[in-house]
Amino acid sequence: MRKHYISEFTINNIKMAIIGLHLISYYLKNEIEMKIRCSIKESIALEVQKIIYYYIKNNYEVIIIGDFNEE
Repeated sequence: MRKHYISEFTINNIKMAIIGLHLISYYLKNEIEMKIRCSIKESIALEVQKIIYYYIKNNYEVIIIGDFNEE
C-alpha cells in the first residue's frame, strides 16, 4: 500500500473504525509482470484483512474507503 490511515470514533456508544486505503496501480506490460503484481496485491489484501479482523474482533463497525486501483 502506498498510503493508508485508520481513524477510530465512538458515537452514541458505537465504536467505529474507518480504514482508508490507497492501493498501488501499475501499467502491466506482459503476463509475467501481471502475475508478479497480482501476488503483491494479494499479499497487501492479506495484511489489510488482519487489520479489519482486529477491529471486528474488538466490536468495531468497520468502514473501508479509498482508491482501489486496478489495471
